[in-house]
Amino acid sequence: MRKLRIPIFYLLITGTAFSGTRFEYEWIGFASPQSICESGRYLFISNLGSDDSETPDGYISMLTKQGQVIDKYWISDLTAPRGMNVINNRLYVADGGVIRGFNLRTRKEEFTLELPGTDTLYDIESLRDGASFAVSDAGTGLIYRVYFNGDYYSLVTDPIDGVRGLLYKSRNLYFCTSSSENGAPIGKIGYLRIKYSKRELIPYFLGEETGRFRGITVHGGAVFVSDQGTDEIPGRIFCFDINENTSYTIWDQSLNGPGDFLIDGDNLWIPTEGDGKIKYITEIH
Repeated sequence: MRKLRIPIFYLLITGTAFSGTRFEYEWIGFASPQSICESGRYLFISNLGSDDSETPDGYISMLTKQGQVIDKYWISDLTAPRGMNVINNRLYVADGGVIRGFNLRTRKEEFTLELPGTDTLYDIESLRDGASFAVSDAGTGLIYRVYFNGDYYSLVTDPIDGVRGLLYKSRNLYFCTSSSENGAPIGKIGYLRIKYSKRELIPYFLGEETGRFRGITVHGGAVFVSDQGTDEIPGRIFCFDINENTSYTIWDQSLNGPGDFLIDGDNLWIPTEGDGKIKYITEIH
């Protein structure tokens, strides 16, 4: 890994307190950030790049958890990088219709798999079996199981409209969706019960919440989801308690298109696509 560089973009930190003990910090200067993941004390952030660029200019940034920029363009010249995951010392990236795996030490691309008929791969999640990971495609509505040797198949027979974020825990593959009907967001959250002896799985949906959902994680026995909101409804991070079948908002202040986020202890790292920021919220409980 490279030594610390002088930050390439201006760092803005705001120390305004909310709800008593919560603080919000933000870093600016990213290009439509989509997703954030961690490896040890480092963070990786995927960026779609500029809308007006005639050539692919998506990139992956590398930061420390203290907000120091190691390399803004740690990986560059990507097509449309969205979801990421670190598995077996590789950073796997959903890049348009291609899955790419980069060696964390050398940054060499060691895995490349194009999934035919896809161009909006959204998230990558390890299935904890030492052999495969899951990939969601919003365009087809399919969730693929991809093996490290390049084999793959769909985990679902019927598409899940607008599927995006993925999170695996306790043999459940949780997912969230983003879709609309007559202009109103109707995205849902749900899960697949992973059975390795069975290929096609049935989705089960949770709760009554609807929205333009993007990222999902499970923390402390509850499901957390990012909702990108609409022109009338602000973006937010909310929590769904499975046991109580209730939900409540964790954070909804100045979230302009929150993406696939990260919970680090009791703190949140949130990329916001709409304004090119990375937000850090402390003490979410």
